[in-house]
Amino acid sequence: MSRTFEEIEKYNLKLYQPSEGYRYNEDSFYLINFIKNLKNSSKIIELCAGVGVIGLCLLKKFPQIKKITFVELQKSMCEIMEENIIINKLTEKTEIINSDYRNINKDLYTSYDVLLANPPYRKPYTGRICKDSLKARSRHEIEGSLKDLVEISSKLLKDKGKLYLIFLSERLNELLLQMNLNNIEPKVIQFIHPKRNSDGKLFIIEGVKKGNPGIKILSPLFIDEYKTL
Repeated sequence: MSRTFEEIEKYNLKLYQPSEGYRYNEDSFYLINFIKNLKNSSKIIELCAGVGVIGLCLLKKFPQIKKITFVELQKSMCEIMEENIIINKLTEKTEIINSDYRNINKDLYTSYDVLLANPPYRKPYTGRICKDSLKARSRHEIEGSLKDLVEISSKLLKDKGKLYLIFLSERLNELLLQMNLNNIEPKVIQFIHPKRNSDGKLFIIEGVKKGNPGIKILSPLFIDEYKTL
């Protein structure tokens, strides 16, 4: 697979990614910025990890983190992610699982303090379907639904473990329902708007497995202003 190389200066990170097909976008960095603290003893897992941009940036942002486990279905993306881990000298702090998260080893259940994901946002056969299979899988729930994602998140998290997701605002009710059914309490939400006086298109959420009720709504993030920071 052909690749491009770039440097993410804010996190002192070198990164390869596919030159065509799915390429990470700013959504990943909205989620990275949302996460304010990770304890050094936390066991962390990222689902739908792609080339590892979120987890690798978090390792740079929070150098006290001991380890992140990445789960990615597509072998070609895992191969690029492995290169990214090596060039950033983070081998000792990372583990890659090349698997469909729905089939992840049950021995890992209730193992993690934190679970992260920037998953496909759209239901199958909705909106414009990409001809490129890698990009289609990254945008649409072809291999795993929102229901599947929340169910496995609850299984992987310890009690009081934290879930961090970025998702489409139009599917907020659906996500909250699935969190409720899987004993994950929504604790913090931030909506993301293209600009002021526009509708929110995305949101980021923090949930806690078997957490206490009570939710905090943060000030919205406006993309046109965020880019200038």
